[in-house]
Amino acid sequence: MAALELDHVFVFVEPDHGRPGGRIYDVLAEGGLVESYRRRHEGQGTADVCFCFDNAYLELLWVVDVQEARAPELDRAGINRRADWRFHGGSPYGIAVRSDGELPFETWPYRFSGLPEHLHLPVAVASDDLGQPFVFQALRNKRPDQWDNGSAGARQAAAGFTEIIGIDLTLPEEVTPGDGVLALRDAGLVRLHAGPPGPMAHEIILTLDRPGRQKPRRLSIAHFEWLD
Repeated sequence: MAALELDHVFVFVEPDHGRPGGRIYDVLAEGGLVESYRRRHEGQGTADVCFCFDNAYLELLWVVDVQEARAPELDRAGINRRADWRFHGGSPYGIAVRSDGELPFETWPYRFSGLPEHLHLPVAVASDDLGQPFVFQALRNKRPDQWDNGSAGARQAAAGFTEIIGIDLTLPEEVTPGDGVLALRDAGLVRLHAGPPGPMAHEIILTLDRPGRQKPRRLSIAHFEWLD
């Protein structure tokens, strides 16, 4: 394994956008993406739906229990504030990596009650700044196409998508990239761009590979639209 590999990208959305009939869910479905699995994160106050590719997955995340998400032990992670990013001015994104070595950025151990007692998520200290994406190390150390529990399903084979091969990350003009984001850039996992001022400048564009078909497709997970 390389020093850092992309594991998944998450984005906070409104709860009704994460199910069939919701605007964001339907935009993904119209592009051919198929839901792989969904979960409730006990102790974190959130739920998700995930769309697996061969090498990584896209996670739509939302708050289902505000009081749980506001628990004091979750304060540093800023879960509730990131979910309400338009009001608080933070980033709605998280980028998780896999690594079998020492991470090239300072971390702190994030835990919530739903995790097994011996586990924690190493989170970039720089992500204490809500203007930064939530950069962390994933619990799993395998690509979705290597999972043996069946949760990745057929991934996105029906639409011809294989891997997430590019991430373009735009930060507002006033946000200076922290160590976590710079490590992702240096590892070739993201391309960094400076946007205009204000929280609405936060944007991630995913490039999705389609071998044997036309050129890769790009998906904005800020405006949730297919760009080509």
